[in-house]
Amino acid sequence: MSNSIPTDDTLKKSFEMNVLNSEGEKIEFGKLLEVEEGAEGRRKTVVVFVRHFFCGSCQDYVSQLATVRPDALAEANTKIIIVGCGDFQPIKFYSETTSFPLSQIYANPTRGIFTALNTTNTTQGAPAGQTPSYMTVGLPMNILRSVYRAVSNIGVATKGGPPSQNGGELVFDHEKRCTFANIMQHSQDHKEVPDLMKEAGVAFP
Repeated sequence: MSNSIPTDDTLKKSFEMNVLNSEGEKIEFGKLLEVEEGAEGRRKTVVVFVRHFFCGSCQDYVSQLATVRPDALAEANTKIIIVGCGDFQPIKFYSETTSFPLSQIYANPTRGIFTALNTTNTTQGAPAGQTPSYMTVGLPMNILRSVYRAVSNIGVATKGGPPSQNGGELVFDHEKRCTFANIMQHSQDHKEVPDLMKEAGVAFP
């Protein structure tokens, strides 16, 4: 894992780039981090950048994120959003597969934000003996499952994103300052959900 906080210049550039919602509508990334008018308190935003939308490892990770209790998020005044490196068409499939709210999943098909944040490109998995706890199946079954889900959704299978693109996690405060960052160094290098929620001040489980 790489825990270096991105520079202000890097973040400013990424804020000006667009993501797409499930309908293909463009939204500036920075807008997702702003506190809505009338909202109370100092809200935090956890942004999780995932690999291609058919990556079984990331699907397991996001499925675990979906179990974070709504009341815990509300108490911590925190929201979680997902940003994938594919196009917007697989977002509905991704929401159905992971049980994560559709309205909180976005796509960055240009990968401009991924590039700005200096994310890595590799298909290498976790080192021996370091398989993350969010993985629900072993590597061979994970690969087969990913292929099956892609074939079963052939209409959007080519829209998932590059298989080598990795992501990471960032936590922002109400002023869009990054207070925590993890940039994945391999394909199973997401920050464990309990640890990520601790960084955001959210109770888990």
